[in-house]
Amino acid sequence: MFWKKKKVQETKKKPSREDIIKQAQLSAQAKREEIGSETLDAIREAIMKKENSALAKAQKEIKGADVDKVLDNLSIWLRDKE
Repeated sequence: MFWKKKKVQETKKKPSREDIIKQAQLSAQAKREEIGSETLDAIREAIMKKENSALAKAQKEIKGADVDKVLDNLSIWLRDKE
């Protein structure tokens, strides 16, 4: 009697994985052209310098070291500082 009929929702077709990848590639290409290759090269060089800095090398070395040894050295370093 007074029941409302549910409206059939239109199902939107979801883009396929290939469509999404193609759209992302086109977008990236457009941004590269907009920014320019010189700017991208400068950014790339800055990132490489940061990755090869002394701090980054020390962080990699600490991450690869034995956890107990690092903790011992830090505790000794903190005691010496006091």
